[in-house]
Amino acid sequence: MEENQSAKFSCLLFLFIILFIFCIHVAILFASIRDYKMHTEEISLLQSDIQTLSNQKKRNRLFYFLPNHQHPVVLMEESSSIRMQELNKDGSDIIQEQILDSDPFHHMIVAYQKDGLAIVTKGASVLEGNNHVNFYYYESGQPLKKLDSQPFFIETYLDQSAKVFNNEIYLVGKDEKEDFIASSMINLTIQMHRLADETGLQQVISSKLQNNSVISNLVPMIEIQLYDFGLQTVKNQPFPIAKDHRSDNKNMVQHYVHDPVVAIVMNNQFVQYDLLNDEIIQPIEMPEPLYDPKAFSLPDYTVVIGKSSPTKSSEVIGFITNPSGQNLQPLLIEKGNFLQSYDEKTFNVTQMGKQLYLASETGAGVLDLVTNEFISYSEKQYDELLLSPILKKETELTRLHEEDDGLSIQKFFHFILNDSAGKGVVLSFSIFMAFPFLLVIISLVVHHHKEANMKKAYRHGGKKQIATIENIDRTRITANDDSQVNLTIVFAHQNEMIKKEVKMYADILYPPQIGDTVQILYDPILDKVFLLKETK
Repeated sequence: MEENQSAKFSCLLFLFIILFIFCIHVAILFASIRDYKMHTEEISLLQSDIQTLSNQKKRNRLFYFLPNHQHPVVLMEESSSIRMQELNKDGSDIIQEQILDSDPFHHMIVAYQKDGLAIVTKGASVLEGNNHVNFYYYESGQPLKKLDSQPFFIETYLDQSAKVFNNEIYLVGKDEKEDFIASSMINLTIQMHRLADETGLQQVISSKLQNNSVISNLVPMIEIQLYDFGLQTVKNQPFPIAKDHRSDNKNMVQHYVHDPVVAIVMNNQFVQYDLLNDEIIQPIEMPEPLYDPKAFSLPDYTVVIGKSSPTKSSEVIGFITNPSGQNLQPLLIEKGNFLQSYDEKTFNVTQMGKQLYLASETGAGVLDLVTNEFISYSEKQYDELLLSPILKKETELTRLHEEDDGLSIQKFFHFILNDSAGKGVVLSFSIFMAFPFLLVIISLVVHHHKEANMKKAYRHGGKKQIATIENIDRTRITANDDSQVNLTIVFAHQNEMIKKEVKMYADILYPPQIGDTVQILYDPILDKVFLLKETK
């Protein structure tokens, strides 16, 4: 019985050790899991996406409609590029994104084409030089196409050296050899003209687009300056070279303008103007007062837009006439928010056949002059489009944060499978738990084996009896401050004295003595002795 109690005590001790080690590791694991973030990468990506979408709401943006398909297009600034997004027809989803190389000032020139948009930017590429010019073409659903051209550079702001006339783009700049170049993009065909070759003038020291005369709003013209002769006027392709002398305007008008009478805004009035005589013919009578007007000269029409009163918040109204200012009609367009910025450089009106395209920083519109149908897309609609994915991503971000802050089976397995600290805790737990488990298993196996052998001894005719210690030899093995001793015992079996050796652990304070007795079980068939009771 005492042997069984000792075995049970050993088992309980080992179980206590296992439980203690288990609790320590559980505490470490609990503390580690509590601080562990299993969605770090996902949260970082979501935060980046939310920041990107939020920035798109704050960036400077331009709104256009693609010809034919009439899909809204949004162009917005980024650090060294312009992001272009094409939306579906109702503007409720982004169906394609493209990136255009652009300088940090993000100037661009946009011209409508039959089926798409031609876009010119100054590039930000270090390899090509920050002043190099990019020519792009974009059509609905198609990859952005960069048009091939000879190297061409503009040192000024792009809008000082480039203009759009009747959906054709004209530029002045320099080539790789620093020669002055006039460039044009007509029907997506890019042509470069060396000014010295075109004009026969070899001492050009500067060139720029002329912007300070009435005719320069109707005809693309270049002003050049020579080293010795100042400003010169030469009429050559691709567009005229301008002179600042008014006497030359008559030749310029006769050569390049179909009708010398045009409708323009002058002195804050919408008037008929005679280009040949350089004078106002008469103000154009308006159906209602028009304040802060701005006129747009188109191939077949002139559009004038202004406000109904002097206050900034007043309604924006518009009218359309023929180029000479006759047959004035109201411009039947909805008063969208984008019209509030009509006086900005970024607002423009373009004619494509019988349709007028309006573009600005706050929206875009298309007016069909035959059916008077008008469609528009505003920045408010675009912000609502951006808000939906932001809200979805913010909801997902909140969910991930809650999962990271809580405790769950998913988090536990993610920690031990993906985190080095988790793998270390599991490895340590496995090593320390394996050792006591192994000891318990060995102890149980040995104990079970001993009990089986003792039962076998009883079946072999063995019985409990008393043996006398005849000799004691100490070994060098100790356990729990007890020393192992080798006992030589003698006992009688069937009138025969038998001498055997058995081992036991003895208390060092009360060691067994020669002559003491112990209780044993002897198996006569296997000739084996089992120690049942220690000294007394």
